[in-house]
Amino acid sequence: MQHVQVARLSRQHLAAVVELERRVYPPAAQEPESIIRARLQFEDQHYSSLNLGLFDDDRLVGYVLAHLDDGAEFRACGIADNVYVADVVVLPQYRVQLIRLLDALARELRIEYPGLPVVAHSIHETSEIWQRHAAVLRRLGFRMAAKFDRVTTAAGVTADLVIWRPLDATASTAGRFSPDLPPPDEAYRTASGKSLGVRVVTDEDGLLGLAEPWRRIEAALPTMTVFQTHRYQCAWVRNFGLTRRLIIICVYDGAELIGIAPFQVSLVEMHRHEYRQLSFLGAPWEVDRPGFLFPREAAACAEAVAQALLARRGQWDVIWFHEQTAGDIALESFCAALERRGMLHGRTASSQCPTLAFDGSWQDLLASKSQKFRKNLKTARRKLEAAGRLEYECRQGDVERLQGLLQEYESLERRSWKARAGIGVSQSVEHRRFYMHLASEFGETGDFVFRCLRLDGRMVAATFGVTDRRKYYSLHIANDSEFAKFSPGTCLEALELEECFAAGLDEYDFLGGFLKNKVRWATRMHDTVAVHLYQRQPLLIALYVAYFLVKAPLKRLLARIGIRWPERSPEDRLKQAALHAE
Repeated sequence: MQHVQVARLSRQHLAAVVELERRVYPPAAQEPESIIRARLQFEDQHYSSLNLGLFDDDRLVGYVLAHLDDGAEFRACGIADNVYVADVVVLPQYRVQLIRLLDALARELRIEYPGLPVVAHSIHETSEIWQRHAAVLRRLGFRMAAKFDRVTTAAGVTADLVIWRPLDATASTAGRFSPDLPPPDEAYRTASGKSLGVRVVTDEDGLLGLAEPWRRIEAALPTMTVFQTHRYQCAWVRNFGLTRRLIIICVYDGAELIGIAPFQVSLVEMHRHEYRQLSFLGAPWEVDRPGFLFPREAAACAEAVAQALLARRGQWDVIWFHEQTAGDIALESFCAALERRGMLHGRTASSQCPTLAFDGSWQDLLASKSQKFRKNLKTARRKLEAAGRLEYECRQGDVERLQGLLQEYESLERRSWKARAGIGVSQSVEHRRFYMHLASEFGETGDFVFRCLRLDGRMVAATFGVTDRRKYYSLHIANDSEFAKFSPGTCLEALELEECFAAGLDEYDFLGGFLKNKVRWATRMHDTVAVHLYQRQPLLIALYVAYFLVKAPLKRLLARIGIRWPERSPEDRLKQAALHAE
């Protein structure tokens, strides 16, 4: 099945970009590979988002390369700060998809660089693009403001220069949201007879516009994790939302917004077929234990959400919720409502999530551990101190310093098992941008904390996390494989926990519990389940029967006689990758 989508480009796409550029342009108009490489590297190094690719499955079929520019090359044209579009290329058979590239670019410009003009040279096919799509660009919020003849490009090519400026707010509403919350435009009646209104938000601008009511819900939901706070969800969508469709269902009682179900739809492969999977907004290991945001009337809100999804059943095929709490009122009401309408429903075990309650003191926690554990902790500290000059740093509140430490952390992570397993902060440009975004958003309020150990100035272990409502969430930890024999990660964990005790926090959340270093400190394990709901499509029915009606009972039978069925859960796959990398 063909799958055409827009995704961000990075330096790893250099060969594909160069090959496509060579196919489209004649030799005289082709840019040196060094210039294309520099453009891709510039965006990577500045964690920007203006190099976008159009992909058919994994094949690059189009792209736009752009970057923030100071206008120094165009002073004679009266241009100051701008976004310079260096190139736009789409293969002829994919021209119909060009609007997706332009729409994605306009989205980035509206949110990241509001008010800046867009500047581009009209070279060969790009000239045709600007002329043919003037109306589209206007709909996206830009108008052609000026054109200059024969201006030389960085590659030495002479071409016309065009300038697009954002439309005034009165001329276009593209990409803007109203501070006034719009009323519901759908209504559903629950089994109890209650009528609830619904409005569905489908883009990032709409998500940003939900800030005030979302925060009111946060205040009324003390058990909500930091991962579903408005600022965290906005950061996640800003960096990962390009390849997902938002379906954020807002539930109203009259004119009052009383609940939010933040969903997304993404394409997943199941047995060589692609399906549209609906899940909570986020992804495992970036958004843990997601749930419905219903402070009151949870069962009724969940039923209304289920009905709203059924009205849109042509937009999704399967539902998958990871790390759910069995017995949750909203979850059970949601699943029951869909089952009544014919959905196939199954569940599997998901993560065990370890936490540490800050009861007593740090010394009390140490005293509860075995003598061997305490001895190993002291030995690790002595080994580190004997290996060189040991330095410890804990930083919060200084965004610039935090982002500098994150860049250093990326280098550390590449020297750890995480790089070999293909996970962590440095696994993609999107992940690096995301954590930089978190450091900015949560760092300004002092809620982002970075800790590290250095030996003779070299970072050998580091960890960081965020604090929200007296809970600390550990996001990532890594240590230098070259120094693994000194157990720097263990020493760093101890220092971190000791400081959390001293800060008067209530709980430390280790998140996913598949690594032993997390479980050894925990005082409680929270079992979760994964929820699967399938529409009645022929192959999905077959998969459901095979997995839930045949495989699951067989696994239970084998377990009773002492035979363990090999697991294929995401947690187990990641654990195996970590073990093999070590």
